[in-house]
Order: sequence, then structure tokens, then C-alpha cells
Amino acid sequence: AGQSKMATVATTTLHLVTILRHYANSLIEGHQFIFQSLPRMLTVWFEFMEEAGGKTRSSRSSKDCSEMQKTVEETSEYMKQLVGVLKAYQWFTALPQIISRFNHPHLNVTAFIQEVIASVLKEYPQQALWTVATIYNSTKVERRNKARKMLRYAVRDDPPSKAMIVDNLRVFELLIKVCNTKIPKNQGNVVRMSRRFEELKRLRHTKVLIPIQSNLTAVLPANGRSQDNYNAFPSASVTILEFEDEIEVMPSKERPMKIKMMGSDGQ
Repeated sequence: AGQSKMATVATTTLHLVTILRHYANSLIEGHQFIFQSLPRMLTVWFEFMEEAGGKTRSSRSSKDCSEMQKTVEETSEYMKQLVGVLKAYQWFTALPQIISRFNHPHLNVTAFIQEVIASVLKEYPQQALWTVATIYNSTKVERRNKARKMLRYAVRDDPPSKAMIVDNLRVFELLIKVCNTKIPKNQGNVVRMSRRFEELKRLRHTKVLIPIQSNLTAVLPANGRSQDNYNAFPSASVTILEFEDEIEVMPSKERPMKIKMMGSDGQ
């Protein structure tokens, strides 16, 4: 039974390396199967790394631990190299999945995610921020602090992007403030932004993308092949020009507010 268990561990780790390489090869060649290969490759590796550093490691034999640690090191190095091999627009397609695991217990995965986010933010800061903001503004202090440390790392050598990102994140914070504000029923169903949210109302010609599908969906190369210096967002991005002063308070139990904004396209 012991020999069988050791053989199983060795087989599993051997297959894992092969699986990751095959998924990666399909992505290096192009993006025909990107929505199958990339999410699955990430899931397989994330789950293995969680298991490798999990509580069950104390019950493994020394040989099992040695085999697993060898695979941890080999796959970690391979995934690290892959960050620079795959294009930023390829990683962008899996950004929500990657962001969802940014608090992974294994440090090698955390380092990998940090590098992917840095790569994507460097190429597509406006588009990626709408996803990154979900952890940057987390209500859990530990997650929020970790996310902000990760974001500082991502823009450490890019002052222009850093300034733009700071401006975007400030707008996100102001919008969250609107969401968290409760308007009593006795104050009616219409409020003025210029009175309650003056800083938001003062904003003009921002660089914040309006989060509509056309703004946030990467357009992959038509020929299906991986391309250098490829622009995954060829259409002019619509940004927030200004906010309308009138805010409608919806007549429901929670009384959410509906704000309106003018886009840079005039709509």
C-alpha cells in the first residue's frame, strides 16, 4: 500500500508538469482554445499548489514530500517564465479568475499573480482597474492591504501609469461612497450630487472608462495567432466626461441611487 501511494504521488506530479506544458503550448501557438486552456491550466496549478502547502502535508512520507516539493519548484519556475511568454491580452481574458485567487496560501502563487497583474496593468491599466478595484476596495482589511501592496508593486517603475491609476482609484472610492450612503424616505426620491457628493460632481474629463462591455472586452487577433505589440482594444475607449447633478433614489426597500454620467462620446 505504501509503495502504491508513493507511485501515485510520483505519477500525479509527473502528469501535472506534462498537463501544464501542453496547455501552455496551445496558448503560445495562439488563442483558438484560450477560453479552455488558460482557465484550466490556472485551476490545475492553483489547486495543486494549495494541496502542496496544505495541512495534509504532515501525513505524507518524506519521499512523497520530496516528490511534491520538486514539482512545486519546477511548476513555479515554469509559470513564472510563462508570464513573459504569453501576451498581456491573453492574461487579461482570465483576469477575474486570477484576481479571485490573489489571496492564495502559497507564496509562489501570490508572486505569480503579482507579476501577471503588473503585466496586464502595464498594457491595459484603464481596463484592468475595474477588475483590480474589487480587491483594492475590499471590506476585509487584510485583503485590502495585500491588494494595495500588490498594486504598488505593479506600478513601481511606471510613474505615468501610477498617476492615472491613483486618479481612477479615487473615482472608484467616491462611487463606493455614493453606494454606501442611505437616503431617508423623508428626503424624497431626488438628491443633488453637487450638494451631497461635491467632489464627484466636480470631476471633468476623467480617464476612467465607463464599464460597458465594449470597453472591457479584449478583441483577440483575427488570425488566431499570438502577436507582439497587438492592441486588444482598437476602438476608442469611452471615458467618463462628467456626472449629472440629479440623482434618482429608487423607491425600493434599500433605496439604491441611480446616477447618470456623460461619456466622452457625447452620450
